[in-house]
Formats: sequence, structure tokens, C-alpha cells
Amino acid sequence: MVSGPGKNESTKRLPGWRTPSFVLEAARDPIAAFSRWRAVHGDLMVVDLGWTRVHVLQHPDYARAVLVEKADGFDKWAMRHIVSQILGRGLLTSLGREHKIQRRELAGSFGGRDFTRYATTITKYAERLCREWPVDGPVDISSDMGRLSVSVIAEILFDVDVWDEALELRHAIDTLTRRILDVVVRHRVGALAYKTSRFDSVIDSERVLARFVTRVKQRHQERGAQPPNALTHILKHEANHAPNYARDQIVTLLVAGHETMAHALTWALLALTTHEPEQKRIHAELDAVLKGRTPTEADIPLLTTPLQLFMESLRTSPPGWVFSRRVVRDNEILGHEVKAGDYVILSPYLLHRDDRFWIDPLRFKPERFAVTANEPSHPFAFLPFSMGPRACIAANMAKFEATLLLATLCQQFSFLPHGDTQQEELPRYTMKMNSNVYARVVRRHAPQDST
Repeated sequence: MVSGPGKNESTKRLPGWRTPSFVLEAARDPIAAFSRWRAVHGDLMVVDLGWTRVHVLQHPDYARAVLVEKADGFDKWAMRHIVSQILGRGLLTSLGREHKIQRRELAGSFGGRDFTRYATTITKYAERLCREWPVDGPVDISSDMGRLSVSVIAEILFDVDVWDEALELRHAIDTLTRRILDVVVRHRVGALAYKTSRFDSVIDSERVLARFVTRVKQRHQERGAQPPNALTHILKHEANHAPNYARDQIVTLLVAGHETMAHALTWALLALTTHEPEQKRIHAELDAVLKGRTPTEADIPLLTTPLQLFMESLRTSPPGWVFSRRVVRDNEILGHEVKAGDYVILSPYLLHRDDRFWIDPLRFKPERFAVTANEPSHPFAFLPFSMGPRACIAANMAKFEATLLLATLCQQFSFLPHGDTQQEELPRYTMKMNSNVYARVVRRHAPQDST
């Protein structure tokens, strides 16, 4: 049985002239910094920066307290301050009562009753991509998974086909997020700097998103409200919110809805190129269950290996690699005092690799997520979708989508190494890769005709 968080807390009080050292260490190599802090200071380290204190928490018990048990004592003010420059005040950046209202209004967009319709859309785009891939040759899987995920989410939530402009949308989103991160690194007044430092590429990217929002609204007027989708729920409550509510929510769902999926799919397929036994296990299950036909919703309970692959990808390389929360009122976490205005930081990336809760955590082993497995040993050592009232509203839909996408792709192709398979991870606002990711694809089955 694993014990609770260690009590060897360390408070590091930096003189005013040294306060940047903590930030600089984290900025240079965040993963190495978190690992070193854990080794030196244990599960709790408190850094006094002068204007605030930062509590670095590295045990699942702390995660449970912050994300669930005392969630109303913490908020995501830092995310709102920075990311709202792109997303506005949508579901990801809203706080307190505003967030609860938005979450309740959007809950119907992610209900299980629509999964049958979602399945057809998901496999349609996966097979469209399969028809474009060569019989045997290299493909840019990072670019293609971005294109695939943004196309699926745009049709599922907004009933628009963006396949031909999906790469443009992805580029626009990446440009805006990179620009915000740049100014945050260089200026503590990141939001103000962003407003006064607009480059042509940033303006062009904002125009791309604006055109997407306009197209979504036009499509809604053409199709009416049936069957209902995410925009139906957004527009139903638009009058109760700020003037830009519809725009903010559309962009939020587009960005958040595909970012995790694109990264996890890329990482999963890259892993298959160097883990032949895992790929054979997936192929054997797909051949036995599907027998060459397109997967459907009814197959989901039998398609265990694609979901295990997806979950292991989220464990080894979680897009949301770090969580930060602001303390909104004086409180305590497992007996440790935190003050209003302080910040707490948790790293799912480190929790997912902690050998106190995982068996051989550095090994890529999808079967650890089999129903009969007993990992992790602590329920809060695995946080791919967070937990509590701020957990991902679309977690179940994401697992459903990933299962069908990976089943369709792996049914029709084998994935082999091409070029450098040792990708460097870049922990930014979300986990990124340092370059485009390529694989050699070899066709196994002819694409199914979904028309």
C-alpha cells in the first residue's frame, strides 16, 4: 500500500533579486525541473516569489484535494488571464458560477444519445484519410492527425465539413497559441503585450477563426435546429451571456476539442512504429472483430486494444502536462496552509510516471489499461482529463472517438518507422513535439466505401 504524501516539505524563500530563478529553471526544462524538485524536496515544495507563493504538489492525494474535495477554493485565473486572448470567456476560461452555468448549458452536446450519429462521422473522415494515404510510403502523421481531429470535431459539434481547410485552421490556432506563449515568457503583462504586438500572421490567424465562426452560424441557419448539435445549445442560451459568447464558445470547443485528440493519436501511432508486439495485438483483435468491415458503435465494447493504446498515449505524453490553480481564499490542503492569492501546481506528466503508483512506468504498455489490470494503484495518479468540476466535459466522447479512429486506421494500415522516432517533447501550454512526426504506412486492407 502506498503511503500518503511525504512530510519533508521544503519552503524556499528567495531574496527579491533572485525571484526569477524559480521561473527560469521551470522555463528552461520544466520536466527536468519538476523531477529535480521532487527528488530534492519531496511531494511538496513551497516557493516564495515575493509577490506570491507557489506550492508545487506531487502526490495524488494533493490532486484529489485541489481538484475535487476543495475545488471551490481554487480557480483557473491564470489560464483565463492568458488564454482568454484567444478563447474569450468560453467553457475553458470561465470561472466560478459562470463556468457552472456554461457547463450545464453545454452538457447536452456530449450526451451518449448522439454517439450513433457520431460514429458515422468519425469513421467517414478516418476512411477519407485512408484513401489519401499511399499503399506503401511515408506520411506526416502529426499533420494528418491534426487535420483528422479538427475535421471530426467541426462536423460533430457544428455540422460543417472543414476537411479542405482543416490544415489552415490548425495553423491559425498554432500561430495564436505560440504568440501568446512568446509574450508571456517575455512579459509578465502577457495579455497587454499580446494586444499591442500584433503581427500580420496573428491578424491573419484571427481572421481564419472569424471566418470559421461565421460559417458555423450560416450553416446553422441553413440546416435549422434538427438534429441538435453544440451550436444549438450555444445559441439557445446566447442572450443570457456577454455579446461575444457564441464566438468564444465555438472557438473554445474547436480548439479544446481537437488539441488533445491530435496529440494523443500522433503519439499512439508513433509508438506503434517501434512496438511491433502491440501492433500485432491490435491487428489480431481488429481482424477478429471487424472482419474487414467499417467499425460501428456496436463494436465499441469489443474494441479494447485501440482504447488501451489511446489511454497509454495519454499516460506517457499527456497534452495537459501541468495544472495550475489560484487559491481564492485561505485554506489548507492535507494540513498544509495556503493563502488567498497563492498558486498551486500539479503535474499529471510526473504523476503518470511515478513508480509508487505504476508498474514499470517508463515502459509503453497499453495492456496496463485492460479491465483486469490494477493500475494505477491510486485513482488520482492518472489525470488525462483532470477530475472534479473542471474535468473535461467531453472525456467519454473523446474515448469513443479515439477508439473508432484508431480502429479504422489500424485496420487498414501497419505503421513502421520513418526517420527519427525519438521525438523530443516540448512542455508548453500543452505538450507539443519539437517537429513534425512521420511514419511509413503499409496498407493491410482496401478502404471501405462509406458513400
